[in-house]
Amino acid sequence: MTNPLSVDGICIDNSIITATSGNAVAGTGCIVNHSLAFPQSAALTGANNLSGVDPRFVDASNNFALSPSSPAIDAADPAASDLIDLIGTTRPQGPRNDLGAYEYKP
Repeated sequence: MTNPLSVDGICIDNSIITATSGNAVAGTGCIVNHSLAFPQSAALTGANNLSGVDPRFVDASNNFALSPSSPAIDAADPAASDLIDLIGTTRPQGPRNDLGAYEYKP
């Protein structure tokens, strides 16, 4: 995502939200849980978030796969029940699902 998200009445869970500048999420009507927002200096409405933490993608301009040092690894809601990621990798590969579309596969 290249522009900050400023929407009322939307819920975001187990996701990675990024922007090129400013805050990745703006406004108070958006509920964010178990997600990572970068950059982000404003408080998020929700719980268990990684706010202002770089997701450490393999290549943020071309490849949104998680690097081995990504804080998004094993950070999803413990109750998350997604069994596969966007490209068919089974979830979880560790103790918990990863945030975002791609599960890190060691």
